[in-house]
Amino acid sequence: MALDKKKAIGRVTAVFIISIVIWRLMLLFFGGAALGEDIFRHIAAGIFTSVLVCILIFAIDHIEKKKMALSWNIFFGNLKGFGSGFLCWIIPAVISISIFAIAGFVTIQPQVSSATLISQAFILFAAVFLIEAFPEEIIRGYIFSSLEEHYSPWVALFVQTVLFTLFAFFIGSLYSQEQLLFIPGFGFLLGYFRMLSRSISFSMGFHAALMTFTQLLAPSRQLLEANGSFFVLRFLSFVLLPAIFSSVILHLKMERSKV
Repeated sequence: MALDKKKAIGRVTAVFIISIVIWRLMLLFFGGAALGEDIFRHIAAGIFTSVLVCILIFAIDHIEKKKMALSWNIFFGNLKGFGSGFLCWIIPAVISISIFAIAGFVTIQPQVSSATLISQAFILFAAVFLIEAFPEEIIRGYIFSSLEEHYSPWVALFVQTVLFTLFAFFIGSLYSQEQLLFIPGFGFLLGYFRMLSRSISFSMGFHAALMTFTQLLAPSRQLLEANGSFFVLRFLSFVLLPAIFSSVILHLKMERSKV
């Protein structure tokens, strides 16, 4: 058992280091495009990242001779879980933003036509999915699954949160106080959803929804202009309320499965 633990820790460490190398290579080859300066190069960077992550995890699975975080079921069998995660962000976010807008706390004004906004939203979704939600949740799922075989789920959750915060540091994503506050909490939240749902699909859907709409509001894109309380919009509507809603839904699902 001790040897198995050492092997698990060694493979988690290897996956963690190789993941950093993959993202650093993506940034080297695609530069600022990975941060959204050019949306189509952003998608190309996402394809590059996702393909290398798939190769990495398939290789690890082959070495271990068992299926871990990645299988073809991700692509074909877990669309329901992905959709649930996506909707569990969308529903509370849209409702709360609407209420806050009516109350005068925030205003969101389109800067482009509806057709342009919708098309850009779909393109952004593809980019976010390929460069963030899909590859990051696969790595997160592998780390959690590997550690959970030998430690408690809460230990696995804590370790993957620390590792993903370090991952963000090494790829240069902790570039502001806002990111320093957001990334550890977001990493914990996504890992918590993984723990409750027993699948990476829910976390992947939630991740894709939050980051797509966050980037729609980026001033550099000039798609939507948001005014008002940053705390109300970004923390309450984009993180806290969807997190509470998702946690309740997942807990209810767990209780129903026990009956």
